[in-house]
Amino acid sequence: MLWLPILMYHRVYDEAPDRDPYGAVTAEQLDETIRYLRRRDYRFVSLDEAFELITAPGKIETGRCVSLTFDDGYRDFYTHAFPVLERHGCPATVFVATDFIGDRNRWDEARGLPSAPLLSREEIVELAGRGVSFGCHGASHRPLTRVSPEERRREIGGVRQALSGLLGRDVAFFAYPFLDQDAAVRREVAEAGFRGACGGEQGWNEPFLMHRVDLSRAKGVWSRELRLRGWRYRLLRSLPGRGAAAALRRVRGPEADVPLAEVR
Repeated sequence: MLWLPILMYHRVYDEAPDRDPYGAVTAEQLDETIRYLRRRDYRFVSLDEAFELITAPGKIETGRCVSLTFDDGYRDFYTHAFPVLERHGCPATVFVATDFIGDRNRWDEARGLPSAPLLSREEIVELAGRGVSFGCHGASHRPLTRVSPEERRREIGGVRQALSGLLGRDVAFFAYPFLDQDAAVRREVAEAGFRGACGGEQGWNEPFLMHRVDLSRAKGVWSRELRLRGWRYRLLRSLPGRGAAAALRRVRGPEADVPLAEVR
């Protein structure tokens, strides 16, 4: 597949907290990143267009393109991220866990992490009307390789219809909670009718495991460019398993450490 950076974000703060378990950014940092990419002639495209580009590169002239995604559906997307995106005219896709719409991040609370409010049904409908795309992030944000087949079918099979019903339009994309997936999970997502699915920073890039770039963990221009241009992906791809993680630590330091589940 063609290389095209799909950026992965989670929370967007007004001011970064002292303890940040989310790898979040501030609204100011998001604004700076968009300006940085615009100065380098990147064109911001929707996830739909990004998918067309990376799966049919022989048919479409790509140029320099980038797509923005936000996992979990935190309410700070509405209050902090969207005003920045709207100001710059940037499309974005938000992945939501359908059981927790209008609630809070109970999957984080269960791990002892801070509570945060999530987007309400009304806010999702409003944002969709203002150009934001939405995708599914499971029903209850559970790691899909660690649940029973029955639970997994519920986490994948019903969420597309539930979110499509709320939005009044088809929902095309899925993002794996905790970036947790395997061949069986990917197959079930495809069978549920999704067009494609997003992973994280892994050495794999295909329609149901699209590589995404986490710029919140990039330290400095060199690290940012390494991710944007796909060199981190290529390294992960060429050195599977622990070899890739060790190589990344050598060339980027401790900040490059990634869970082995992401190194495929």
